[in-house]
Amino acid sequence: MKNRFCLFLLCCILEVACTKPPSVESVQNPINEPAHTSPLNGFNYSRCLEQWCRVRVSYYGNNDGLAGRTTASGGRFNPQALTVAHRNLPFGTRLKFKNPENGRELIATVTDRGPQIKGREFDLSFAAARQLGIDVVGVGLLDVKIET
Repeated sequence: MKNRFCLFLLCCILEVACTKPPSVESVQNPINEPAHTSPLNGFNYSRCLEQWCRVRVSYYGNNDGLAGRTTASGGRFNPQALTVAHRNLPFGTRLKFKNPENGRELIATVTDRGPQIKGREFDLSFAAARQLGIDVVGVGLLDVKIET
């Protein structure tokens, strides 16, 4: 029985070692994805290039221990910077957010991946949430437009 297991294990190792790795073109890279489409709910952000889109957002970075940690883009997370996390918009994308309840606006840059909660499209840094006035409630509906 032990010999069969060892033979099975050896076959598995050989198969993995001899398998051709995927080509660079077949690996999905979020930075090169077409048409700014969110994989969670299929929301197409290409229309947000020309008009405001209403989205649900939350924030992170207020006393949660994330300050200084490495973001998905490779930089350090600064909760006092005007940054935003999105699941697949390219890093460096500049987004204009507007709170329809109080009229406050700001421009934030995509530097991280998230949010992790279904139904939310963006995670703002704490500073961005505070400037827009959603830091007290934690979640809000904002208008967003992609800056060009």
